[in-house]
Amino acid sequence: MSQLALPFPLNQNFTFAAFVAGPNGELVQRLQRLDEGFAQLWICGRPDSGRSHLLHAACHLHATNGRKVAYVPCGGVRPDPEMLEGLNTYDLVALDDVDEWLGVLTLERALMGLYEGMMSARGQLVCVSGLSPNRLCFGLADLGSRMKSAEGFEVQELADADKALVLANQARHRGMDLPDHVLSYWLTRSHRGLSVLLADFDRLDQAAMAEQRRVTVPLIKQVLGI
Repeated sequence: MSQLALPFPLNQNFTFAAFVAGPNGELVQRLQRLDEGFAQLWICGRPDSGRSHLLHAACHLHATNGRKVAYVPCGGVRPDPEMLEGLNTYDLVALDDVDEWLGVLTLERALMGLYEGMMSARGQLVCVSGLSPNRLCFGLADLGSRMKSAEGFEVQELADADKALVLANQARHRGMDLPDHVLSYWLTRSHRGLSVLLADFDRLDQAAMAEQRRVTVPLIKQVLGI
């Protein structure tokens, strides 16, 4: 991990091995082969779609392969153009929630400078946001045209069977027994996004440990009210 740019470390749990691709296999494969000269990808999707997980996973993989990578969270931190200084020399730059920087000319100029620098250096730039560039407003027309020409992907929501696999993997990782009939009961009554399901999983795990119980249908009814 010595190739990672600080001060924005990666989530160590967000790897490709921990990601259930479901209908997103093509996107996963594309992120795994980001080593073919200049490339610009734009990934959009709901906040609970796993879009940030994929961004972290790409950085993990390519840093492990000896490439110089930088993960930059544009949302959730104080925006500052200096966050991008010098990154044009990196092999891979991953910008999370990049739409948070749009509409502010100083920030958009920094994005434009990064884009041009990486294109000259034949690096790879991966942007993540809630919407595709065609549905966003840019203050700089040149930046908008370049972002709209990016190779675009939308993270597709997982089917219930894939969500079940995610939860089963979580249970196995934590040494928890989560029987198939309990998981089926849970999913058929909780039509929620994956991030909510994972938050509910944490609640179940905490309740099971506190009460020294297995995760059962009665416990799900008690904790989740379903």
